[in-house]
Amino acid sequence: MPPLCRIDLRTEGAVMTPFVKVEVTPDTPAWEQERRNSVGASEVAAVMGLSAYGVTPLDVYKHKLGVDRHFDPILAWVGHQSEPIMEAWLREFSGLDLNIRPGFMARSVEHPYLHASFDRVNEA
Repeated sequence: MPPLCRIDLRTEGAVMTPFVKVEVTPDTPAWEQERRNSVGASEVAAVMGLSAYGVTPLDVYKHKLGVDRHFDPILAWVGHQSEPIMEAWLREFSGLDLNIRPGFMARSVEHPYLHASFDRVNEA
């Protein structure tokens, strides 16, 4: 298996915007409510009208209001169940020295209407 591409954005001249960690436990009602307060990384394509899954900007808006969920809960469940499998795969086959920690939600300082939820993070 060829090695995975490893890029350290800190040394590649990438601009990282400052963020704050949101103190909320993932997959709880409080986390769901916090997600409604801003646009998440997984919603950006839909907001721009570019979703590959048929999700529209209106779908995202309705979800933020709590009117409708714009994704299939079965697909969400499958995704959550796959996370430990992908972590195990990385540990077994990537050849990388991994220090995987639980994920968190981060909110942009410059643009507080944007957030990202990380399932897991690797602390190098």
